[in-house]
Amino acid sequence: MPVTENLYPFVEYQAQAASALSFLQERFTDLGQWRDETWITCARFPFAPDAVDLSPELADFTEYHEYSQQKWYITTSPGERMPVLLLVPRE
Repeated sequence: MPVTENLYPFVEYQAQAASALSFLQERFTDLGQWRDETWITCARFPFAPDAVDLSPELADFTEYHEYSQQKWYITTSPGERMPVLLLVPRE
């Protein structure tokens, strides 16, 4: 699977959020108003997605002599899941 294929929901979500700042929106009738609002919004960068439930999912569990290895998947932002490898010592 290409790496960008799983990013489509994330990119689509971001595109919808950014379209609210388009000068083509009916609420913008003045270039100065648009510039000021867009500047304020862009000043909030870096990227700050909406909070999401982690929705952890255990995908694999392996026991070793001194530790166990767990592979989890968690939700990191809307539409985006990330693998996590957790090593747990026996003691």
